Amino acid sequence: RYAAVVGRAAPTAPAQNTLFVADAKTGQQLDAWKIEAVSGVSFTRQGRLIAGSGTKIVEVDSAGKVARVLAEAGGPVWDVEALADGGFVASVGEPRNQVVYFDAQGKETRALGKPGGRPRCGKMLPASFRNPVGLCVAGNGRLFVAENAAPRRFTRWSPDGKLERQFHGPYYFSGMFGVDDEHPEDVYADTH
Repeated sequence: RYAAVVGRAAPTAPAQNTLFVADAKTGQQLDAWKIEAVSGVSFTRQGRLIAGSGTKIVEVDSAGKVARVLAEAGGPVWDVEALADGGFVASVGEPRNQVVYFDAQGKETRALGKPGGRPRCGKMLPASFRNPVGLCVAGNGRLFVAENAAPRRFTRWSPDGKLERQFHGPYYFSGMFGVDDEHPEDVYADTH
């Protein structure tokens, strides 16, 4: 996962507990910050860098240190996306298997999906998740979620948290999304 703002990119290497800072144009590494179990990262509109760190969501200062813990998510955080109002949304794994919204101070405001997630076998529960990973918030507030479980699935959610559509695909579907900056209504999903 990575985030980009003002000519800087922030890719992560969770297995190495490292958040890298790179020049967004050249790709040249500018810094490497040690953050425990760092995962998804995002810059808020206010310029704050937030990141998943194990089961926590943290704010990272300009020196690469954890400035404060914003929230305890109740499961491993895979991705974090900033919201227009200063809050953020995170994909949270087991035992929750939910997508969780937080306000700017880190207070949980709502969660999408059934606590514990959809079952590994049996009836499909469309409005629940099994291992939610990649997130993308479109300019219109819609949320796209990718799951890393069979069947591979992308879902689209309305700004008020209603499941609008689901897309199923083969095992090589990936959890990568991108929003076209020049056409923010366009969201692209990628495969490996």
